[in-house]
Formats: sequence, structure tokens, C-alpha cells
Amino acid sequence: MARQRKRAVKEETKTQEEIVILKKDIVKALESIKPGIAGCNDLSDQSELVIFADDKLISFNDQLSISYPIQTRLTGSIYANEILQFVKKAPENEIKIELDESNEKGNQFIFQSGKVKAGFYISIVDPPKLDIGKKWEELPPNFSDAISLCYPTAATKSDRGVLTCLQITDNLVISCNNYQASKYQLADCPVSGLIQAESAKILAAFKPVDYQKGTGSWNHYRSSDNAIISILSIEEEYPTDKVMSLFAIDGESIELPDNLKEVIERQEIMATDSDSSPLIEIKINKNTMEFNATNIKGWISETVEMAKNKKELSFHVNPITLKSVLADIQDVTVNESILKIDSDIFSYAIALKV
Repeated sequence: MARQRKRAVKEETKTQEEIVILKKDIVKALESIKPGIAGCNDLSDQSELVIFADDKLISFNDQLSISYPIQTRLTGSIYANEILQFVKKAPENEIKIELDESNEKGNQFIFQSGKVKAGFYISIVDPPKLDIGKKWEELPPNFSDAISLCYPTAATKSDRGVLTCLQITDNLVISCNNYQASKYQLADCPVSGLIQAESAKILAAFKPVDYQKGTGSWNHYRSSDNAIISILSIEEEYPTDKVMSLFAIDGESIELPDNLKEVIERQEIMATDSDSSPLIEIKINKNTMEFNATNIKGWISETVEMAKNKKELSFHVNPITLKSVLADIQDVTVNESILKIDSDIFSYAIALKV
């Protein structure tokens, strides 16, 4: 009996003191860093892992890294999808976590909620060295809006090179994919450089409030709850002057119908498929606008009356971007090749079909 007691004590020393975390807190932390896993292009195992780093959780891929503050006192990496599913389906509001070093298959984190217990085998993965400092610069309050409106007009195909990025320069966010372009005017923006459109989409949803220019290849953005997203900087030359020239057109003004937002919302039903960005076709005739959208599931068409127009035009447009700018349209200008929509701080240029 004494020998058995001694062995039990020895095994207990291999199990760390358990930590208790609220279910809602760890679910929020895992959901916050999820884009660093789900949004990656890296197919290696490390892109599927969440890193427990004592006082935060970390995810990363070949373009970005996300950390979220949460005290676990644990160090190691486990598969993200499985642990997220477990904590979401945990039956109790509290989850107990401990490190177990006694399993013959390897060290594991043991998660327990009520009578449900699961073990997650630990891998050792080093996150990128980010060198995040303590000094942050405040972002303008509409920074996320600027990114949200401009990333849909960046190129999505890798063969478009630098056009797959947003350019931030001189308080401007600009993007272009050769048939549409966006420009958003900011004030007192500390950010400059290129951001991949895929990373920009995640950044916009992150809603950062602060910025820190990194000392290496990464730049850092902090949210109001102290989560940090670090994005790899792109060192390429962007055709800024060429893109900006698209917004300097001379032409005739046209008046759009008042109920255009509702029309666009109906077109969105069929404007999106899994293989491309959403697009609708618009034809402007002498006194009508025709809207058409189609995907593999079907199509939708609508004709709307408008003020008499001298030109007959045809173009494709991103409904998300168009709908966003409709609330504050100041002018719509058209020439032989471009239709441009201007609001107070946002401009959207679309190439006309020849």
C-alpha cells in the first residue's frame, strides 16, 4: 500500500495545478484569433494551431499574427478547430484546464467542463518574433470604414501583383483591380504602406484603435480590448499616381434613382458565389437603369426609371461598395471610359464596358 501511495504522489507532480476559466472568455479569445488560422494560405500544420503563451493566445500564418490577452499560465500549442468546438459545446459556464505530463503519448492540456473531459496533445511551435513596443499611435475613428470600403476593389488574383494590396499614403487609402478603384480620405493617419487585401479584410473586422510601426517586417494594430493583430509589410512599388488619375476625370453629371439602395440589396441575392467577388451588371439607358446579377444558383433582373440621360452606359460594380457609398453621394460623373461616384470622403471609379 505504501508503495502504491508513493507512485500516485509521483504522478500527481506531473500534473500542473488546474486553472479555471469562464467559458465565455476563452470562446471570445479563440474566436478573436481564429482569422489567423482560417484566413491563412499556409498549409503546414502550424497554421492550424493555437498557441497558449502564458497570458495570451496566439495564432499566425504567412501574412498575419493575432494575439488575445487571457491568463492561462500554460505554454504550448494545440489544434485550434478541435479546442474551439469543445469549449463552445462545453456544458458548464466554467472550464478547468491543466497540464498533464504523465501521458505516454505525450504532454497534453486537459480541459474539463462538468463531467466532460478532453485531452489535447501539445506541439511546440514558435510564433514569429514581433518585437512589439509600448508606444502606440491613435488611429482615426473611421480607419476601419476606410479599409472596409477599399479592400473589395483590390485585385483578388495573385497574377495582378501589387494590385492585390491596399495602399495607405498621405492620409489616403486607395485600391484598384483594373476595372474599379476606391479612394478614402482620412485625417491624421499614422499608417503608411501596403496591406494585402485578404489581411485588410480581417483588419477591418478587427476594428483597431491604435497603430505601431514595427521595427522589422511587421506592423501592429491594437483593438479596444487589447488584442493585437500584426500584419506583414509588403515592400513593393504601388502605381499610386496612375490609380489617382482615375479620380481626376472630367465628364457629365448624371442623377441616380432614389431607391437604388433597395435595388442593390435585391441584386446581392444572386451577386455572390464562392469563386469570385460579388458583381452586378448595370446598364444605363436614356431613362432607365437595368440591373442583372447571376451565379450558379440562378439570376435576378430589375429595371428602374431614372432622369433622362444623354449617354448609354454599361458596367460591372461591386454591390457592397456601391451600397456603402449611396448614403452620402454628392456627385456622379461619367466620361467615355469611367463612371465615378463621389461622396464627402470616399470616391469610387468604375471602368465602363466598351
